[in-house]
Amino acid sequence: MNSTIQEVNSIQFGIMKGPSIAGDSHTRLFGYWGTRAGHQTTGCFNMLCLGFVQISAHIFLGHQFPQSSIYGQRIYEVYLKVYQVQEVGDWWLSVGPNAETTEDVGYWPSQIFTRLRRSASDVRFGGTAGSLAQASSPPMGNGHLPQLADYKKTAFMRGMKYMNEMGNLANLDPRSVETISGSPPQCYDIEFAGQLRGWENTMAYGGPGGMCD
Repeated sequence: MNSTIQEVNSIQFGIMKGPSIAGDSHTRLFGYWGTRAGHQTTGCFNMLCLGFVQISAHIFLGHQFPQSSIYGQRIYEVYLKVYQVQEVGDWWLSVGPNAETTEDVGYWPSQIFTRLRRSASDVRFGGTAGSLAQASSPPMGNGHLPQLADYKKTAFMRGMKYMNEMGNLANLDPRSVETISGSPPQCYDIEFAGQLRGWENTMAYGGPGGMCD
């Protein structure tokens, strides 16, 4: 069997509510790294194991966001980016209020990975939610199903880009974007708007959750 098919490296990052990780229900910054080869798995959320190297004195994995959007009234945005320093292979996490004002939080060293030491082969945007078996799943996003008519009433991501081989941010090709919802549409869904003027590639996602098995 080809071992490269079994081997997976991943970095996940974003905004979450994770009582089992943070001990409360506040909205917090999170990061996750993992490697999987066959039945061997390593990695963890935030700094629950060795891996992520903290650099910033102000922002950290688990950092609480004091502001949040108000449904139908106010949009609060956070700019997030993970990029690789190609000379050494480390993956840096950068956070800020916009693309022009960001701060490097820290990095995942290339040495903790196998496949991600060189580059990434897949980029995904969206959200996840989980619960124990036979239990109600929690809301995702703002707790409402996504729609593209009023962005004050939906959770969304905009300006979705990736870093190309030259180390430059590049727009996704809307024609190659595939949307996948792994749950019943009454629980969670996703809608891709494509290129919007001033917003670039944009999508809406989320839902109320519930009994989704």
